[in-house]
Amino acid sequence: MIRPRAIALGLVLWSATPSVAAPTPSGTKNDPLVAETQAWVAARPVLEKYCARCHTQGAKSATKRKLAHFDMTSYPLGGHHAATIGATLRDVLGVTGKRPRMPADRPGIVAGNELAAIEAWAHAWDAADKAGLHPSVVHH
Repeated sequence: MIRPRAIALGLVLWSATPSVAAPTPSGTKNDPLVAETQAWVAARPVLEKYCARCHTQGAKSATKRKLAHFDMTSYPLGGHHAATIGATLRDVLGVTGKRPRMPADRPGIVAGNELAAIEAWAHAWDAADKAGLHPSVVHH
């Protein structure tokens, strides 16, 4: 069963634009959804810049295989890596110390503040997921 709070979070996170602060689903600073929402506002434009052309339905370079791995058409993100998307993004972008493997056409291009924004969102996603706030994400 999808909880109303999770649906509201999805709508808030996906509709937020970088120039406008996303409304927060709760008033407490320690709420993992607040942290995730704030981090998503910063990370979304970076993901759109480097990932959307392959990982959004209808995008020029999207394929069934790429979308099966990671689909950012809607929020929460989909694909079989959805449950581990924080760790997966940190890994493929080289945050873990491994050689970056993505984006496929320019591995390692995501750097500096852009990489930091994705890393911050990935950690916030993990914290909210650990708190059980992503009920629609299937954990394998």
